[in-house]
Amino acid sequence: MVYDWAPRLSPSRVVDLIIDIYMEQYSPGNTPRYKPEERIVLMLWGPPGVGKTDSVKKASWIIASMLGREVVECNHITPKLFEKIIGDPSKYFIFCDIKLERYEYSDLIGLPNFRETGEGIHYTDWYPPKWVAVLGLRGVAGILFFDELTNAAPDAVKCAMEAIYEKKLGDIVFSDHVMIIGAGNPPEHSSIARNLPEPLMTRLAHVWVEVPVEDWIRWARENGVSSEIIEFISENPGKLYIPWLNAVPRTWSILGKAINSEKLYEWKETLSQALVGVNPYREKTLREEVSEVIEAVDRLVLMFSRARSLKGRIEVLWKIIRVVSGEMDTEYIEAALSRISRMLSDSEQLYEILRSLYKESCLGGDEEKCSLLLSFSDRIINSEILREEW
Repeated sequence: MVYDWAPRLSPSRVVDLIIDIYMEQYSPGNTPRYKPEERIVLMLWGPPGVGKTDSVKKASWIIASMLGREVVECNHITPKLFEKIIGDPSKYFIFCDIKLERYEYSDLIGLPNFRETGEGIHYTDWYPPKWVAVLGLRGVAGILFFDELTNAAPDAVKCAMEAIYEKKLGDIVFSDHVMIIGAGNPPEHSSIARNLPEPLMTRLAHVWVEVPVEDWIRWARENGVSSEIIEFISENPGKLYIPWLNAVPRTWSILGKAINSEKLYEWKETLSQALVGVNPYREKTLREEVSEVIEAVDRLVLMFSRARSLKGRIEVLWKIIRVVSGEMDTEYIEAALSRISRMLSDSEQLYEILRSLYKESCLGGDEEKCSLLLSFSDRIINSEILREEW
């Protein structure tokens, strides 16, 4: 996949990159040196909550300042402001954040306008959406940001492809000073994400956005995030991003600002679990015990991989099952289960081992062992494999 080889950039570096590309290839102050098809169109990849949208928005404000223009967000264009922009487009920098998964074909292309010539020839053109009309004004500058591109319906993606290929939507050709940027989540980070068409992929410059812990901590200190949360992330940098628990930089930031309130601080543990799936306050008392469990799992995983006989692997797996069947239901244990799952999926003897365990416990009448095995399988493997009668 593209994000395996795409360069990794922090949100602050993404901002710098956007600014440099815009000022070199799209700025109204430059003599045109690039054909439309030669200009760079960035595609920002990454999981939710790492700052893709904020990076594009911040870059837009900086570019507008550099150009001495007023920023206007396209969803804030009132009829009165629309008339002002039409009157002098050169005063404005338009930032359009289009969440593409919410759009249908007609939302982007406009509504049909049926016409007839004096000679009786009938044809159709389009009434464009307001923001499309604005981006087509001569002299206007801006950034058109197609966010959630991978989550969009196929027809909406086709419209985005037209915009990227031809710098137009419907009958409206964009100003030379409008830069297009896309963003999306890889399929493993979104249940509705789709792979982009190959022809579109080859038109894009792909960047993976990630948040170094040091950058997030620096940002958090400057933006009123609770010192308790900053301290916790400093001591547990791996917790900044655990997407399956909903722990991402954005949710940590929301939590860290909320508990600065005296009233909400009373709810700190509830809000922690609700927002990021991690309870920093409870974990302080569990850390030592959990660390011992993880170390034990790691040792057993190593023993499993080194066991040469089927019998030896069965014995080790029983020990692993007993270790992870305790009450330590935290993300530490989930991480251990993930390692075990990968280990089992790589084992050529997986089904032999499972059948042996099933026969020994469930078919052998050992209810305790059978219960442990089925509980373990529900969290690790497709339990139907184990419930099947051999």
